[in-house]
Parts: sequence; C-alpha cells; structure tokens
Amino acid sequence: MGRTIISEDGCFEWDENKDRLNRRDTMITSKKLNSKRIAEIMKFPVTYGKDSPKLTADQIARMKPAHPEYWKVEPVKVSLSIKIDADIVAWLKQGGKGYQTRLNTILRRAMMHTQ
Repeated sequence: MGRTIISEDGCFEWDENKDRLNRRDTMITSKKLNSKRIAEIMKFPVTYGKDSPKLTADQIARMKPAHPEYWKVEPVKVSLSIKIDADIVAWLKQGGKGYQTRLNTILRRAMMHTQ
C-alpha cells in the first residue's frame, strides 16, 4: 500500500500495485477533502526531478505542516459501554481525573503497534 489520504468521507490508501484507491476503516475524519477532490488529486501525474526529488519514508515522517491549524485532524469519539476487570479500572483511576483518556491512549498505541 502507498500513501494514505484522509477526508470527510473516510480514510483511503493508494494501492500502487493495483493503481487504485482503497477505503480503510478508521475513526479519523477531516473536513478539508471530499471523495471528488481525492479522485482529482489521484489522477494528477506525479513527476520527480532535480528540483522535486522523491522523498524517503523517513523524510516524509519528519515533515511538519507550515500551518498546523489547517491540518488539525481529530478522531471521532464514540460512546461505548464495556466491562473491564476491576483491577484494571482501579489502576487507570490511580492517576486521577482522565482515566478514560489514558485508556484511549493505551488502546491507540496498541492498535498502532499492530498495524
């Protein structure tokens, strides 16, 4: 799989082997792009040269937007009823207020580690 594009319609990943856009299951949304605009972007040819070399994955990972306020992407929160072992809840609550945020952070890290 190639580059990932996040839009108000969901998350898409470009499959270079099949030359097509695949939808990914995700909770991240953005109001900056829609599926029509993504299709336009994907049709635009990519060319590399002396002034615009192909970037490595490490270079791309270190990039930061010039205007981060325009790139604010927030996960959609879902209300959920779940049963968790009492000792785990007690451990999470030891840190005081914000135990649900801590649980979310732990789960997100586990999810990212398995991808």
